[in-house]
Amino acid sequence: MLNKSVFKSSPEDAWSFLLLIVAIIFGGFVRIYPATVVDFPLNDGGMFYSMTRDLINNNYLLPKFASYNALNIPFAYPPFGFYFTGFISEFLNINLIQLFHWLPPILAVLTIPVFFTLVKTVTSSKINAAMAALVFALVPRTYSWFIFGGGITRALYLIFYLLAVTFTFRLFSIKNNNYKVNLFLSILFNGLAVITHPEVIIHAITTGILIWLIFGKNRAGTKKAMYVGLGVLILTSIWWFPVIRNHGLKPMLSAFSTGMYSPGAFFRFLVPDISEEPLLPIFNVMAILGIGLELYYRRAFLILWFIIPLITVPRSAPAISILPLAIAAGNAIQVIMVRLFTQERGKESNWFNLIEKDKFLKVFLGYLIMIGLVNSFYFDLRIPTLSLSEKDREAMMWVEKNTEKESHFITLTGSRDPFLDPVSEWFPVLALRTNFSTIQGREWLPDKHFMQYREDVTNLQKCFDLACLDHWGFSSFDYIYIQKVAGGQLNTINNSTASFHFLLNELSMREDINKVFENELAIIFKLSAK
Repeated sequence: MLNKSVFKSSPEDAWSFLLLIVAIIFGGFVRIYPATVVDFPLNDGGMFYSMTRDLINNNYLLPKFASYNALNIPFAYPPFGFYFTGFISEFLNINLIQLFHWLPPILAVLTIPVFFTLVKTVTSSKINAAMAALVFALVPRTYSWFIFGGGITRALYLIFYLLAVTFTFRLFSIKNNNYKVNLFLSILFNGLAVITHPEVIIHAITTGILIWLIFGKNRAGTKKAMYVGLGVLILTSIWWFPVIRNHGLKPMLSAFSTGMYSPGAFFRFLVPDISEEPLLPIFNVMAILGIGLELYYRRAFLILWFIIPLITVPRSAPAISILPLAIAAGNAIQVIMVRLFTQERGKESNWFNLIEKDKFLKVFLGYLIMIGLVNSFYFDLRIPTLSLSEKDREAMMWVEKNTEKESHFITLTGSRDPFLDPVSEWFPVLALRTNFSTIQGREWLPDKHFMQYREDVTNLQKCFDLACLDHWGFSSFDYIYIQKVAGGQLNTINNSTASFHFLLNELSMREDINKVFENELAIIFKLSAK
C-alpha cells in the first residue's frame, strides 16, 4: 500500500506521516466547512469583537471598562486574543468581522499538528501521536467551540496550552541538554495561555502541578517548578497588574466563580460522554477502553489529566479532558487492531508491520476514519444555524438607526442555552443598544449573581405570555425583539409554535405596545407607556 521508495522510511514513520496528513486534511475540512456556508461569524464572539474594537480605539492601551452592552464591564478579560486579532486587522487591512469569521476555524486546524507534537512528546512514539491526532481531528468536541467567533481566544488558548504542556513535560520528564530552552518555552507558552483566556489559568496550573508530581517531584524538579511559576507570574503581570490596579480582585473572583461547580460535576468522570459525536460515538467508546488500559497498566497521568479539569473547572472541562481521552482512544484502537483484527496476534505487537498483509486491519482503520468523518460532518450541518443571517443584521441595523440611544431591549429567540444565542450576543454590537437578555460579560461584574442571571435569561426564553415577561418588569425595558426562524415561521417556546403565537397575540392586543418593525426573521415591539 505504501511506497517505501517514496517515504524512504520505516513502516512506523510512513504510517505516522500518512495518518497525520489524513488527520490534517479531514480535520481541516470539518473545521473550515461551517464557515464556508455563512457570511458572518459562527455563534458568539460579539463581546470579543467589541472589546477588540475598544482596544484599537484606545491605541492598544487597556481601557478600564468595555463598551459592550453599556454595562461598564471591567476590561479584565485576558487580552492577548484581542491584541492578536486587532494587529492582524490593522496591519493586513482585513475587516475585523471577517477575521472573527475565518480566523477561529483556521486556528482550530492548527491545533491538530500541535496536538500531534504534544502526544509525540508524552508517549515518545510517532505512531501513537498520529493515531491520537486522527482521533482528535475527527471528534467534534475538539473543535466545536473553537471555530465560533469566540475562537479568537479559545482556539489560541488551546494552541498555547498544548505547547505549554509539551514543553513543561519535556522540562520535567526528559533529561537532555535543552533544559534552558524547555524552561523558557514552558514559561512562554504557559504565560501566553494565561493572558489569552481566564479559565485556562486553572487548567495550566493544575496540569503543571500534575506533571511535576508524577515526573519531577524531587529537589531539582521542585526548583524547575518554582522557576516556571515565577516566570509565568512575571510574564502575565502585563495583564493582571493593571487590572488589579484599576478594579481590584473582584472582577477576577467573580469570573472564576462561574465555573458551574455542582456536586454532579465531581462525578462526570464516571460517564465520560464528552466527545459530542452525534451518531455513533465510536471514539468515545475507544476512549473509555483506553482509560481502562491505563488503569490496567497503572499509568496515572492520562487518567488524572482527564479527571482533574472536571473537578476544578467543570464549565470548560470538556475542552481539556478530551485531550487525554483522544490519546487513550488512539492507544485502544491500536491494541484492538493487533489483538482482534490480525491473525498474527501474539507474534507481532505493531499493527503497522501487519497491515500490508491483513485486509481486516485496512477495513477496520478505514471504517474508523469514515465513521469519524461522517459524525463530524453531520455535526457540522447544524452549526451554520448559529450564525446571524442578513435579515437578522438588517433588523439590528434598523434598531441602531431608528431607536433612542438610551433604549433598553430584551430579545426572545427561544434559545435554550444563552451561550448558543447569537442574536442576543451580537445585538449590543450591531444595534448599539443595551440588551437585558445578553448574558456575556456579566460574569465580570462583581456581586451580580451571574449564575442566577443565567437561569433567569434561560427562563425568559420560555415565556409565552405577558405575565411571564412582567417578571422582568415592563418599566425596565423599552422594546421587545422577537426572532423568527428560516422560512418566516415563528420560533418555538417550550417546543410549541402555538405558545409563541399566543405571546404575539397578547402583544398585538395591548394598546400600549406597538409593532414597529417586521421582516422575514424579526419582529420588534415598542412599549409606549412607561
